[in-house]
Amino acid sequence: MVVVLLAGCEAAKPPEAPIPTAEATNKPETAKPETPKIDLAAANGSTPASDPAAAANEAKPISTGPLDLDGVSLIVPEGWQRVDPPTSRIVEAEFAIPKAEGDEFDGRLTIMAAGGGRDDNIGRWRGEFVVESQDDAKTEALTVSGVESTKVDIRGTWKGPSFKPVPPRENYRMLAVIVPTGQTAAYYVKLVGPKATMAANAEKFDAFVSSMKLKQ
Repeated sequence: MVVVLLAGCEAAKPPEAPIPTAEATNKPETAKPETPKIDLAAANGSTPASDPAAAANEAKPISTGPLDLDGVSLIVPEGWQRVDPPTSRIVEAEFAIPKAEGDEFDGRLTIMAAGGGRDDNIGRWRGEFVVESQDDAKTEALTVSGVESTKVDIRGTWKGPSFKPVPPRENYRMLAVIVPTGQTAAYYVKLVGPKATMAANAEKFDAFVSSMKLKQ
């Protein structure tokens, strides 16, 4: 029921920009016996260290090593802190990315499985930002675990998802990768955070995604 209600909320607000982007709340349709639940709350992004909501979930340092989920496995970069349980129960896994010097907020990375069209989802992500130009919202093709996938890179003033807005935060960035697992389902790996934190973790994000192995 939670997943369906979230999808309804998102659908009520059309994307603010013409370019496609990703974030669905439909239950994924996949051939896998068990498909991870989708979390569009992943778009929530980061929270300040002093945020009481963040304190309710303990961020635990985790060494570089395997992350084994229901339908996928990855290698976690050094320094990321796993939030367990996730701040949203429909997120498959969540990590707090310690803020870089000069930034006010930590970064937030989530992994989820979601249904819905790629372009519609990308459009919703794009709608979370106020961007200066089309150059600040890009997509590119890449291959992940043998699957043709899409990487999204958006920069600008971030205002959060429509179902959980935040006061506008300047110089924010979102990196996300959409890995299809079926005709209308995909895995979404998404990292949102302030400029310096994102710059310090961009290569780690790419390595994390490259390590993804989809389970048969």
